[in-house]
Amino acid sequence: MAGATEWALSRLRGASGTRAEGMRDGVVRAAGRLMDLQYERAGRHGLHPLAKVTADHVGDPLEHWDVSDLHRFRQQFEELLAYLPHEVSSQVENSVSQAGGEELPLRTFTPAGELRNVLVVYLHGGGFVLGDEKSTDPECDVLAMELRCPVVSLGYPLSPEHPYPAPPRAVLAQLERFVSESDASLVLCGESAGANLALAAWQASSALRERVKALVLAYPMLDLTLSSQAVREYGSGYFLTRELLEWFVKCYAPDARPTDPDVSPLFGDNSRLPPTLALAAEFDPLRGDAEALAAAVPTVELSVYPGMLHGFLQLRGITQFRTQALEQIVDFLRRAAEVDLDH
Repeated sequence: MAGATEWALSRLRGASGTRAEGMRDGVVRAAGRLMDLQYERAGRHGLHPLAKVTADHVGDPLEHWDVSDLHRFRQQFEELLAYLPHEVSSQVENSVSQAGGEELPLRTFTPAGELRNVLVVYLHGGGFVLGDEKSTDPECDVLAMELRCPVVSLGYPLSPEHPYPAPPRAVLAQLERFVSESDASLVLCGESAGANLALAAWQASSALRERVKALVLAYPMLDLTLSSQAVREYGSGYFLTRELLEWFVKCYAPDARPTDPDVSPLFGDNSRLPPTLALAAEFDPLRGDAEALAAAVPTVELSVYPGMLHGFLQLRGITQFRTQALEQIVDFLRRAAEVDLDH
């Protein structure tokens, strides 16, 4: 088994070409299955082999990438995502909305057949600096197909070109527009910085607090003081470093107090949260944010995925934990938002 896994790892590290090449995607999936098996046989202790490959390949992002060239930095981030299998079955429609004085791209995923009266809005991650409405295509597609409802991936203005308060103001305005234009139940899903924006919007709007039936916060970035034990414990060597987080915070909120609930919604009023699922990765400096929210609000459902790094929902088709996390999200939303697929 060890020899087979080392072979798979070498093939995964050396995979090249375009996403359209099925042979490469097959190698990636096969390597992932072998590494899952190796991790299971090790008793699920320590870093998952796939997480170790990711951490070793990228290293310290501030040393690996030149963040002074924002265009190139963002391009390299998208290249990482493009390296992975990418499958979408829903009909996809792109549009643009004007909200909060900003131009917001919307990417709507609509499955065929009868739709439920639920709208899922998905906010991508990337430290307020990286990513766009296309970054989470496969994840949005899974939710649309499984929940039988439209899913909108909402782009938002990125920092440092658009620092706080521009991103949360624009997101809030667009979410309130969804409420005013439709009677559908609303679900908010966010990854990392997107989870921050989702929770901050919910806190800021009585209309959203009334309409939002559920929140899903994946490895959320909720505390911009970066003072948790997890930041101290996992802030180096696990892909997302403390230094990179500090750079993200400087880009996003250079003039704001990090304890302000508008930028750190962990410190806002979360006492009346709707059903909320917080997902975390074991080896993630932001794990503490999810744990702190769950500790403060007992009704928050917390799941920490063993062996994983920040961003593991993007490990598409190559680890059981990504699949299990999406299945957990779907099951949670079926219950929380009363999406009954049998009626």
